[in-house]
Amino acid sequence: MRKIFLLLLTLVMCRNANSAKEGMLTESANKEKELNNFEKKNEEEYVFHKKNDLEKLGLKGKVKHLELINYILEDRFGELQKVKIQDRYNLFFNENGYITKADTISLDINHHYISIEAFLENRYNNIYASFQYDDMNNLIEAKYTKYKENYLYDDKKNNIEINRFYENKYKNSKIKRKYNNKNLLISANNYRAEDGIFLQGRKYEYNNKGDIIKEEQYDRENQSDYLSLTSYYTYKYEKNGNIIEKIEYQQRGTGPKLIEGIAEYSYNQENNISYSCVKEYFLGDPTSVSYINYANYKYDAKGNWVERREEYFFNWASGKKQKTGDGIVERIIEYY
Repeated sequence: MRKIFLLLLTLVMCRNANSAKEGMLTESANKEKELNNFEKKNEEEYVFHKKNDLEKLGLKGKVKHLELINYILEDRFGELQKVKIQDRYNLFFNENGYITKADTISLDINHHYISIEAFLENRYNNIYASFQYDDMNNLIEAKYTKYKENYLYDDKKNNIEINRFYENKYKNSKIKRKYNNKNLLISANNYRAEDGIFLQGRKYEYNNKGDIIKEEQYDRENQSDYLSLTSYYTYKYEKNGNIIEKIEYQQRGTGPKLIEGIAEYSYNQENNISYSCVKEYFLGDPTSVSYINYANYKYDAKGNWVERREEYFFNWASGKKQKTGDGIVERIIEYY
């Protein structure tokens, strides 16, 4: 679906689904933020502001094109050099801040990292997408390499239904989405279009500022009618709305919950994320960190990060931490 590109991109952006906006805000800045995030519907009720794609990605200014390349660094003649590409994304935005075209490459068909030479020669696995909007900036159609989607809305401009079509019609599906009275998405269920059988679902919870604090995923158990909670995420924020922690859990039904990973974030005085740490755990044991990714960021004059330096470590059972590699993510941003 269209969210694939947003989710993939934000994964590289430190696996964060929220914009990087931190630091101690002044009282006036807090008031301005509140005005930007809410629209007054009447004297008693407030509705949360609907973000465009630039806002969802935490991009500042009128971005026209964003190219992101994730490099693997290796030692060459005593210096770290870009030798392989792990993935690359291109996003094109209209002047209203919505994505009109996107393409992505990741690993090649043999699941190997892509060499610089192969990248330059266009020998890689590529996925394309294009998006069409109506006069109200509602997405009405998305075309991908292997399928397309159309979108239906209610009178509040909430996307309530997504219909996905494949060449093989038996793969077609329908996603039904529900919202609360603040226009915040609270559930999204995916059904087989042929017979309405439930396939997968998600539920969402928010704090009183409209920030997501919990996301749950449900699946069918072995083609039965029993729905099982398979994974969920929790989120923590500072008072000004900056996300500082994201935890991923795995769970089967009523079984024990296992921690898969934790992402932690810190910010500079300009409310830009300056440092992140992602930890993955062995067999869900929070006392045995098996993989750690540290990252630092550089920004352009608009406040968008353009470089993310990464270091990868592996923790052995003995407690010894071993460095396993380096990476760099570059973002080339073109503005209107």
